Amino acid sequence: MPTRQCPNGHLTRDGSALFCPMCGAPMSGQSAGAPPPPPQKKRSRGGCVLLGILGGIFLLFVYVASQGGSSTSGSRARATATMSPELVKRQAQSIAYDSLARDTESYVGNIVHYRGKVVQVQESGSRAVLRVNVTNDDGWWEDTVWVNYSGPRLLEDDIISLWGRVRGRRTYTAVLGNSITIPELDALIVER
Repeated sequence: MPTRQCPNGHLTRDGSALFCPMCGAPMSGQSAGAPPPPPQKKRSRGGCVLLGILGGIFLLFVYVASQGGSSTSGSRARATATMSPELVKRQAQSIAYDSLARDTESYVGNIVHYRGKVVQVQESGSRAVLRVNVTNDDGWWEDTVWVNYSGPRLLEDDIISLWGRVRGRRTYTAVLGNSITIPELDALIVER
């Protein structure tokens, strides 16, 4: 009785079988006495490890890029996966800048609302860091907050309405080499 062999080396005596009853692979027309098919090349473990590492780095990049809230401009504004823009705006507090700067830790996690002037934009792909002055004193804007932002491009001197979640304080080095510490927000909604 003729036997047939699958590519994985399993034999069957059923000459009419199209698929191997052991592994499900398509059966070849070779008999058991015929030479086995040439072995398939195996992927090196190094290549698989490298692919795994690159995949992990990509996932880490996506995770880091997604942190800090999200924002868009105008009527297409979105808040978070669980909060609508309307809910974000209802929950937002108007906190005086002096209170936010002095007692930042007591406001961490709270949603705040400011209207301000963008004084600096640092872009990195689709994300940006904004420095926004949120106090208007007769046309002169002062009192700066750090804003982690992702959305349509903003430019210096844009006047925006900002709803954001207080993250804490951010210290950075100014051009003259001095350290500056200001409140840090993750933008939830930004409207021009």
